[in-house]
Amino acid sequence: MANKDDIVIVSAVRTPFGKYGGSLKDIDYYDLSAIPMKEVLKRVNADPKVVEEVFWGVGDTSPCKDPYTPVVARQALIKAGLPHETPSISFDMACVSGMHAVKLAAMTIKLGEIKAALAGGSTTFSREPLIARGLRFAGFRLGDVKLEDPLVALGYKDFNPVSVDSDNMASEYGISRQEQDEWAFRSHTNYGNAWKAGKFKDEIMPLPIPQEKGEVKMLDIDEQYRPDTTLERLARLNPIYGTKAITAGNSPGMNDGATAILLMTRERAEELWLRLPGCRWYL
Repeated sequence: MANKDDIVIVSAVRTPFGKYGGSLKDIDYYDLSAIPMKEVLKRVNADPKVVEEVFWGVGDTSPCKDPYTPVVARQALIKAGLPHETPSISFDMACVSGMHAVKLAAMTIKLGEIKAALAGGSTTFSREPLIARGLRFAGFRLGDVKLEDPLVALGYKDFNPVSVDSDNMASEYGISRQEQDEWAFRSHTNYGNAWKAGKFKDEIMPLPIPQEKGEVKMLDIDEQYRPDTTLERLARLNPIYGTKAITAGNSPGMNDGATAILLMTRERAEELWLRLPGCRWYL
């Protein structure tokens, strides 16, 4: 039974996910985050002032133009046209940062502190910088400077790369390389079928991508999708970082993208007359 205190999602949208070095590689982190923030409000004609707090997941902020305390949520919400005084939080919870942002937003609404929140997250692997450590007080006058690539053996420097941890868990529970490849292939195939059926049209906002030569490219599909993927091709890929079964084909991609969700209490949404064409409420 509907309750005025129910938490409803009145709008949700995401950019297409760009592949590493793909169409989104030149979009600044703050600008990329602002794109769905602005669109999620536009889709239901919501005044930016209705957002009482922004919760934004950022798995890695090193690509930001301000590497020291970048505060992505605030930079992005201002670019998206939200009032400057809107409270916000940016936080890192690795791969589940965006989902945890939604959880925190819902919890805050449930506590009665606010009635409307914008949540989501962003990441941009393509803009990951190379790092030169230890130069500040090293007094370099002669010799080479070593640059570190944070994307190599992606994980935690004092512990295992996440791929090694995944491989260990798969081995512990008896999940074979073939099973992992089959799961990846099925997931990939399901995505392609869903996209062709138009099931992502409400979710993905097409992005115009300027080209050096020729007309603007309209990106409306996740770039990492490969329609020619087969089980045989997946089986030929070599494992990475000394693992037995983890490959580029059965692992998450290094993508660029951002997503946003507008949550409210049912009472607040009804007050704002957000029952508009294209507006779908979810409990």
